[in-house]
Amino acid sequence: AHEVYEVVGPSEGGGCGLLLFGLIPLGINSRTQRAYSEAVGSKGIGLIDTQVQYSWWFVPYVGTIHCAFVKGTVVR
Repeated sequence: AHEVYEVVGPSEGGGCGLLLFGLIPLGINSRTQRAYSEAVGSKGIGLIDTQVQYSWWFVPYVGTIHCAFVKGTVVR
């Protein structure tokens, strides 16, 4: 059987984490999941036409900030 989904509309979300001193991961591993959850929010059950983009920035004496950005179309 084929499931029918209702298209809610476009959405996006982001999630970041810090690699402290290049050694200690703080929120790094869950950043993509947090970005996806923020994009879906309470509006639906998932995304279609999903795009994921990763970025990072170096912060002297602290480490690197790693971010994931998710955008797509929310369905329910």
